[in-house]
Amino acid sequence: MTWQRTTTLNTSLFSARLSLRSNKKGESMVAIYDLYLKVKDNSGLISIAVILLMSVLEVSKIPVHPWKWIRKLIQRLFLDEIVTELKEIRKELNKHIRDSEEKEAMDWRLTIMSFASAVASKQQFKKDQWDEVYSLTYKYEKFCVERNIENHVAEESIDYIRRRHACLLASNGFLKEDD
Repeated sequence: MTWQRTTTLNTSLFSARLSLRSNKKGESMVAIYDLYLKVKDNSGLISIAVILLMSVLEVSKIPVHPWKWIRKLIQRLFLDEIVTELKEIRKELNKHIRDSEEKEAMDWRLTIMSFASAVASKQQFKKDQWDEVYSLTYKYEKFCVERNIENHVAEESIDYIRRRHACLLASNGFLKEDD
């Protein structure tokens, strides 16, 4: 940047200020337009000056950090959209997880009720089959308690399985591996 260009820019800024004080509308509009053209011609230099000023402020002891502000602004502009998308994905994922857990619990309930029905019709089972269904009853009841679900559907079947299991444990009446 030459001395003459700097002087021209300073002179045009000064003349724009003076012409704004005058009462003639036409002259002030011309001066503003002239100022606009000068700034437009020197926009690269002005940009460099602003960047240098911001850098000096960033490293100075003054608690002003323009680069940090710009970084946060850019993060907000770009990351806000990503964050909202992630929140939507999280909602959908939680819904799928909840649906999957509910389906698994319904499968447990069906297994428990089918087993209770088979036991009531005098079908015999091995001890490991009883233990498996017995553990399912605990899982299902825990699921119902955690989700605050009323367990009226399988409650009687679970009670029946527990009573029969206790009787079979006492008499060792499980179906033997050889049978």
